[in-house]
Amino acid sequence: MAARQRAFEERYVNGRSLLSPPRFFDHPVDEVAALHTASHGFVLTFYRQDLSGSERAGLRRLEALAVAQKAPVLTAPRAQGPALVAIREGVQMTCSQAGPAQVARLRAFAATMYPSLKTDRMGPPT
Repeated sequence: MAARQRAFEERYVNGRSLLSPPRFFDHPVDEVAALHTASHGFVLTFYRQDLSGSERAGLRRLEALAVAQKAPVLTAPRAQGPALVAIREGVQMTCSQAGPAQVARLRAFAATMYPSLKTDRMGPPT
């Protein structure tokens, strides 16, 4: 058994929540639980904590769309080098910035799992 799986089972099998809820977090979440969500079909997005309010606003709009479309997307800050790191189905995407172009790229990345994220009031991803 892999060390990561063993650590997960030791921490979470005994009565703690196994999955974080899909939503936008302003504070760091338990990284092991968050990463576990990706194995259950979530799209996981970590953002660097020093992003500006306008950069976070784009991520919040994408999260609101995901909630409206019932697409399980979890977005949370963590200490990391890249501005954005997204994970889905064992695939990772990183972005050095977090502006509108990168949020559109993140949206297209998530839409490969959840096609309902492709179009809506936010406009099509670019």
